[in-house]
Amino acid sequence: MKTISATTPYLALAAVLFCAAPTHADTIYVAGYDGLIEEFNSGGGAGSVFASAASKGPFGLAFDASGDLYVATYVNNTIQKFNSSGVATTFATIGLNGPFDIAFDSSGNLFVANSGSASIMKYNSSGVGTVFTSMFLSYPFGLAFDGNGNLYVANAGTYYSILKYSQGGAGSVFVPNMTGGPQGMAFDSSGNLYVAVATSHLIEKYNSSGVGTVFASGLNQPENLAFDSSGNLYVADYGSGEIMKYGTNGVGTVFASGLAGPVGIAITVPEPSTWAMLVLGLGAAFGGFRARASRRG
Repeated sequence: MKTISATTPYLALAAVLFCAAPTHADTIYVAGYDGLIEEFNSGGGAGSVFASAASKGPFGLAFDASGDLYVATYVNNTIQKFNSSGVATTFATIGLNGPFDIAFDSSGNLFVANSGSASIMKYNSSGVGTVFTSMFLSYPFGLAFDGNGNLYVANAGTYYSILKYSQGGAGSVFVPNMTGGPQGMAFDSSGNLYVAVATSHLIEKYNSSGVGTVFASGLNQPENLAFDSSGNLYVADYGSGEIMKYGTNGVGTVFASGLAGPVGIAITVPEPSTWAMLVLGLGAAFGGFRARASRRG
C-alpha cells in the first residue's frame, strides 16, 4: 500500500508557492460620445473595439456580478446590456429620461440617474423599475455606493452638491455648494469619495465627513471615474480625448489618447487566478490532513 508522508502537504504547498504566479490584469472599458465602446488592457496604448452602443451619449457604464456590461445611453433613453462577446440586448427603457450614470448595489439592483426627470430609478435583475427617490434632485449626473450601501448622487442642477441617500431612500446633503458641476464619482478602498468636477476641470477627494481637497487638476472636462484593483484612478477626460491614470499620490500619466470624446468608463476586476485557488485548495487539504492525523494519534 502506498503511504503518504506527513511532509507531503508541505512539499506540495511549497512547490506551488515557489512557482511564478500568472499575472491577471484589469480590463478598462471606455465609451466615447459617438457610441463606440473600446477595451484596453492595463498597459494602456491602443484599444480594441468591444461594441457600439445604440446611439450617442453612453455616459454611464457598470458591470454586474456576472461580468455583463450595462450602458446608459443618454440620447435615446435606454439601458443596454452587453455580454462578454459584446452582444447587446435592451435591459430597460420604461421610466428613463436622460439617463446619465448607473451603479449596482450589493443586491444586484441597478440604479440610474435620470437627469431629465430629476429622479433616481431602481431596476431589479429583470429590468422592472421603480422610482427610488426624487428628493432634493436637480440634474443628477453621477452615482456611487459606499461600503455601507448608501447611495451618493452628484447634483449638478440648481446648486452644485453631493447628496447621500440611505438604503431606504432617506436623503441628506453630503457636500453643499460646490464650486463646479459634479459628474462621475467613485470610492477608493479606504472609503474616500472622488468626484469629477467637469466645469472646474479637476478631481476632488472627500473623506467620510465630507471634507474635501483637490486631488488632481489641469484636466479638460473630466466626465467619469473608475478605480482598478491596484487603487489607481482612471479618468475619462472628454475635452482632451484622453484617459488619465493617477496613482494614490495624485501623480497622473496619460493612459490612452486620441479618443473621440471619452465620457464613460468601467473596469473589470480579474477573478482569482488558478494559482491562487490552488494555494487555497492545498491549504484546505493540509488542514484536513492535520485534523485526520491528530485524530489517529
